[in-house]
Order: sequence, then C-alpha cells, then structure tokens
Amino acid sequence: MGKIAYVPCLYRHKLNGTYYGIKKFAGKRKEHSLQTTDRKIAERKLAHWVKSMDKVDSEAEKTTLGQLLEKLVAARKGKSASTNETDASIIKRFKAEWKYGLDVRVSQIKPSKTPIFGMKSRSGEVRAKVVPSVGMADLHKEIKSNVAQGATLYTDRWVAYRGLKAQFNHSTVDHMAKQYVVGDCHTNGIESFWALFKRGYHGIYHQMSRKHLQRYVEEFTYRLNRRTESMQTIFSDVMQKISENSKLGYKELTA
Repeated sequence: MGKIAYVPCLYRHKLNGTYYGIKKFAGKRKEHSLQTTDRKIAERKLAHWVKSMDKVDSEAEKTTLGQLLEKLVAARKGKSASTNETDASIIKRFKAEWKYGLDVRVSQIKPSKTPIFGMKSRSGEVRAKVVPSVGMADLHKEIKSNVAQGATLYTDRWVAYRGLKAQFNHSTVDHMAKQYVVGDCHTNGIESFWALFKRGYHGIYHQMSRKHLQRYVEEFTYRLNRRTESMQTIFSDVMQKISENSKLGYKELTA
C-alpha cells in the first residue's frame, strides 16, 4: 500500500491500483476501500468517508452511558420474552453496582485493571496475591505479612514502597531511568514470574475473570514453586488437595 503525496489519508494498492482511505478514529486505525482506480473519484470518496467518520466519532464522543443503555434496549426490542428479561436483569444489576451515574460520557470510561502483588525470594519461592490497590497501605500490609522484619528487600521505585526502610534493609532500582541492576539489587526474579503469567494469560486462557483471578495466580505460583519436584510428586499433591477441598459447583463457578 503506497501513500499518495499531498493527500492525507489516501493510499493506493501497489498491485491492483485500487485506492484506499486509512485514518485513525478514536485512537483506532480504520481502513476503507474507495473501490476505484481513478484518483479524482478516489479523492471525492475519501472526503465523504472522512466527513462521515468524523461525524460518527463526534457523536460517540458525546454519548453518555445512559444513552448507550437506551440504545441497547432499543436494539434488542422485539426479541423473545426471556431475552428481554435477561437484558433487564443485567442492566438493573449494572445500575446498582455502577457508582458514577449514567450522565458520564462513554469515552471517559477507562477499563479498570485488577492489581496483583508479587514477591520472590532469592531462594526461588514466589508469593503473589490479588490486592485491593497498589497503594501504600495495601502493599505494606502484604510485605509485612510475608517478609521477616530486618530482611533485605529489593523493589523498583514505585511511590507506595516509601517508608519500608524503617523495618527492612530496603534498596531500589529506578526502572524509569532504565536502571535495572545495582549490585545485588534487582527485581528480575519477580519480573520473570510476571512474564510467565502473562504468557499463560495470552497463550492459554485469553481471559481471566476478576472473581477467579486469585485461583489463576495460585496455579502459576504453585507450578513455579514446585518446578524442581517430580511430576509424580506434583500429581499426588494435586489429587490430595482436590480430595481435601470442598466441591466448586457450576452455579458458584459462573455466578
């Protein structure tokens, strides 16, 4: 695809000569075939396409959450009674749990992430847990619960780690300044765990629900912490844990 000089967003296919419009809308790259090999016609079609997309983009920018829910209800109108009932229950539950009102613009809503905090000892043991936030109170609580007072502690320079020197031999590396190792101080061990966890997310599960996220975390810490044991030992341990734990019913799993 070759870009046409002096005409923004206009491109021409190098093999068949067809013109295309390519432009970013709302941060996403959009590609549109103009279905012509004539440049003047392509320029007219491009102008019309860009104008229509800008209008859609502008409308989407102003759409509130309440208006979006109304559009959803209107689009689903005429479906079966059970479908409408399900939609109504979902919307009702969403309104009950959503704390920020329905007048907020959809474009202002950003997807939230569930934070996971992890630690790895130099002996190789990993501990990780879903935490309410990455604030000082929550992270200090986890560190003090898992690390002996007076122990050597290596972290990056996240602001929530301030104040740890009062109880630990605390040293930091500044990742923002591309500083990753200072003598024995580095966080490469826990970073390698996050790399494995992310590979599992993208390559195996593709999605992890917030409700069961701790279970996924425990699966990966369990496997890593027992990497030197034989498969027979690990299998026996897993079977024993399954027999000792209560059943997880389908309704509880999917609720």
